Amino acid sequence: MIRKKWVSDNSKSEYIKELARELCENESFVRILVERGADTKEKIEEFLNPSLCNLYDPFLLKDMDKAVLRIKEALKNNEKICIYGDYDVDGVTAVTILYKFLKEKSENIITYIPDREREGYGVNNDAIYELYEKNVDLLITVDCGITSISEVEYAKELGMEVIVTDHHTCPDILPRCVAVINPKRKDGNYPFSELCGAGVAYKLVTAFNEDITEEIKGIAALGTVADIVPLVSENRIIVSDGLKYIRDGKVKGITALCKVAGIDVKNIDSQGLGFQIAPRINAAGRMNNSIDALMVFNCSDNEVDHYAEILNKRNIERKEKEQEIYKIALNEAQNCKDDEVIVVVGEDFHEGVIGIVASKICDLYYKPCIMISLSDNIGKASSRSIKFFDIYKALSDSGDLLVKFGGHELAAGFTIEKENILLFKERINAYAKKVFKDKRPSPELFIDAKIKEEDMTEEFVTKIKSLEPFGLGNSEPVFVSDSLKVVKSMGLKDNRHLKLNLMAGYKELEGIGFGMGNFVNSLKKDDNILVAGNIGINEFKGNKKFNIRIKDIRKSGIN
Repeated sequence: MIRKKWVSDNSKSEYIKELARELCENESFVRILVERGADTKEKIEEFLNPSLCNLYDPFLLKDMDKAVLRIKEALKNNEKICIYGDYDVDGVTAVTILYKFLKEKSENIITYIPDREREGYGVNNDAIYELYEKNVDLLITVDCGITSISEVEYAKELGMEVIVTDHHTCPDILPRCVAVINPKRKDGNYPFSELCGAGVAYKLVTAFNEDITEEIKGIAALGTVADIVPLVSENRIIVSDGLKYIRDGKVKGITALCKVAGIDVKNIDSQGLGFQIAPRINAAGRMNNSIDALMVFNCSDNEVDHYAEILNKRNIERKEKEQEIYKIALNEAQNCKDDEVIVVVGEDFHEGVIGIVASKICDLYYKPCIMISLSDNIGKASSRSIKFFDIYKALSDSGDLLVKFGGHELAAGFTIEKENILLFKERINAYAKKVFKDKRPSPELFIDAKIKEEDMTEEFVTKIKSLEPFGLGNSEPVFVSDSLKVVKSMGLKDNRHLKLNLMAGYKELEGIGFGMGNFVNSLKKDDNILVAGNIGINEFKGNKKFNIRIKDIRKSGIN
């Protein structure tokens, strides 16, 4: 395990103390708010009470007016509209948002999600021709299309008009079509660039200035959480609002998925959506195709449990396949662990899980990782990266070696011919050496605040929960304790996990460290340790005990 560097920001300590006194508020709580940009009384009020009133005008998005006008015209003339989306949760939810909204206005609405293995990511010409044969007049992309220059031209040649809605990084040249809606457009001035595909679709339907159903709001929340975009600004508002309707059972697909996952929909939070619900929806596209995922949101009430069971089964299959490939990839990664970028190539790796495996290896070595699945002399790859290394820019540097590529700073995918793989590996490692300049970055654990013995209460935990929804950009706060005394150290699940009984002064508490079984034998009774982690209350048979979900441990007095 690579040792984490504990970092914190103490540059505003005096201001935080003053603000805490002014508000008569806990200093650690105020520190967390200030770190998230809520550094005035007014901003704190807005942060703690997210409101739809604070969403930006959708017409600030460039081309929104053109898109709305063209869709209204298509509805008026009963033209056939196809909503074309990606096969992940963001794509499925984006398709569903637009489909549910437009289906109320016309029966002439269809959807299309490409098959991951057969067609790959994004818009493709075979799909366009299939839609042409179905007499589609207007093609609307969601969560894809921003790099589909030639495909959009092909659709136009066949007589289709196209609206692109996307959120991925924009190339220098945009598709030439009716409208291109993307908050990252370089020629735009939208105040918030971090919407996901579902968020952009949500903005599109709000631009019609009509009531949006509670179900659509809940689905937008799921897509936003699942795509791991920063949960700040509009994303925070969308998720906070949508969660209310999810908990009330207004999104039947999520309710059914909660049932098969064994969780209570009434108490689900952003982490439950991200770690329990999203993987089951993603599993459809990873293991087969996304039709079942689309159906769980768009089927009749008496079918929803059936589709939820299918998705649960697909998720079990995904886990098994992922573990199988991870074992192979781990051995291969050992051979190139000294490279700046770990590149693993395997014959017929399942394309649906290589991204997850890349993420695990990236975390293990704290290096960018690229997994390439090779079949018939063509490699399809998924990449994951680390802080300070923009994988999209790195791929751009080797763009002449790739058939196509796309993605974000921390995650990207591409297609490459087999004959170019070795040169690509050399090129991307040379690029990485320039970026890192022989200074190897180390993983960091950001410490939000200290937790004192007097704050180890249910009341303080409730206060921290008011900062939800948690996610990227508003992560669940990490506290570091004062010195704690170990009462008992034990391993769980074959020593994969760590459980600690601890004392903070005269207060008993518990610590649980998932995947931290390596600490079991190194911690002895009466050891003094510092613990960094998230805080909560554990209730068992009516007894409540303060607990810390451990992120890292240090022996007291050791830096």
